[in-house]
Amino acid sequence: MKLGLKNLFQEKTKLAISVGGIACALLLILILGGIFTGFERQATAYIINSKASLWVMQKGVANMHMANTVLPAGRRDAIIAVPGVRRVAAILYLSGYIKIKGAKTLSYVVGYDRGEFTGGPWSMAKGKKDLSDDQVILAESLAAKRGVGVGDTITVLGRRMEIAGLSRETFSMANTITFVNRDAMESMIHAPGRRSYFLVSVDRGRNPGKVAAKIEQRVGGVNAMTAPAFAQSERRLIRQMGIDMINAMSVIGFIIGVMVVGLTIFTATLEKSRDYGILKAVGAARWRLYLIVFEQALISVALGFIAGLGLAVGARLVIERLFPEMQLAFAPGDIAKAAIAMVAIAILASYVPIRRVAKLDPMIVFKS
Repeated sequence: MKLGLKNLFQEKTKLAISVGGIACALLLILILGGIFTGFERQATAYIINSKASLWVMQKGVANMHMANTVLPAGRRDAIIAVPGVRRVAAILYLSGYIKIKGAKTLSYVVGYDRGEFTGGPWSMAKGKKDLSDDQVILAESLAAKRGVGVGDTITVLGRRMEIAGLSRETFSMANTITFVNRDAMESMIHAPGRRSYFLVSVDRGRNPGKVAAKIEQRVGGVNAMTAPAFAQSERRLIRQMGIDMINAMSVIGFIIGVMVVGLTIFTATLEKSRDYGILKAVGAARWRLYLIVFEQALISVALGFIAGLGLAVGARLVIERLFPEMQLAFAPGDIAKAAIAMVAIAILASYVPIRRVAKLDPMIVFKS
C-alpha cells in the first residue's frame, strides 16, 4: 500500500490531471442525470406534496397534464360515505394563461378551499393562503423573474387579481402552478357546482388501493388512483411528450463520463508501465503488481469522485440561481450507480496494461 501511494503521488501534476478528468466526468454524469430527475420531480410536485392518499377524477382520466376532468360537487358526499375514507378535499383545475406585465405564461391554475385539508400550496415564501375572490398565490420564482410581488396585480384567466402570497417549489421547466379561491374559479370558468379532482385521505391502517377500488365500485363514473400511481401515470405522459430526449441525453452523458474515466485510468497506468516493469524485474510477484495498480486506480477514482461531487453541488447552486425554473436533483441511486460504474471501468482500464507488463520477461525490461 505504501509503495502504491508513493508511486501515485510521486508526480502530483499527472495525478491532478487524472483526478480532474474523473471529477469532470462525474460532473457531466450528475448534471445531466440531475436535470432529468429534477424535471420529473417538478412535474409531479403538486401530486407528491399533497396530503392525499387517493386522487378521484372523471372516468377515463389518469393524469393532470393536459387533462379535462369534470365531476359534480355532490360526488364528495358519495366518496366520504365509502368505508375507509377519512377526509375529502375538492379542487378545480385548468391549464390556462396568466398575464404579468403584459407577458403571458402558461400555468396550471388550481382553485382550492382553504377550509379543506389540502389542495393549496404546501410551502409559502410570503403572504397568506386564505384568499378572497380577487386574490391569487403566484410562484415565488416566477414573481421574481417578472418583477412583481405581494400587492401587485396580474391577470389570471382573464380576471385582474391581486397577488396575496408567493409559493415555493411551484415553478419549473415543466409547469408553474397558480392558486386561486375555488369559489372565484367557479365563476371565472363558468363551472358552478363542478369539481375537477377529489383528494382523499384514508383511515389509519387502511390500504389505499383497496379503498380506491371501493370508491370506483360505489361512486359511478370516476377513476380512483393512489397518489404514487397517479404520479407515475403523470411521469409516463410527460415522457411521451418529450422528456425522453432529456433521458437520452442523461444516458449518453453517463456513457461518455464512464468512458472518460476509463481512458484517464488507462493512460495513467500506461504511463507508469516502465515503473511496474522494473518492480517485476526485481522480483515483485504478479499479484503484487496487480494490487498496486488497482489500489492506485481506486484511489484516483475516490479522489476524483469526491472532487466531482463538490463540483456538482456547486454547479447545481449556480444553475438554480441563474435559472430558477431548473431544479436539479441528485438521486442517491444515481450517485451509487455512477460510483459502481466508475470503479468497474477503472479496474478494467488498469488491468489491460498491467496484464501485459506482468507477462514481460525481466531481461526485456533491463534491456529497454
